[in-house]
Amino acid sequence: MKFSLSIFDYTFTNYITTDQFQRTSIPHIYAAGDVTNPRDPCVATAVAQGAIAARSLDEDLRNFN
Repeated sequence: MKFSLSIFDYTFTNYITTDQFQRTSIPHIYAAGDVTNPRDPCVATAVAQGAIAARSLDEDLRNFN
C-alpha cells in the first residue's frame, strides 16, 4: 500500500498539524512526537503526546458508530 504524506495539514514550518487530542486533519489518524512539535523535540514530549493520542483513540473508538 502506498501512503502519501501530502494528505495531512501542515504548519508553515512543515510539521503535521494536530488538535489538543493529537488528531490530525484526517479522521481516526493521530500524530505525536517530533513530527508535530517543533518547539520541544524530545523523548518526554513524544511520550506524553503518545499517551494523549492513545487515550483519544480509545475514547474515539468507544464512541464510534
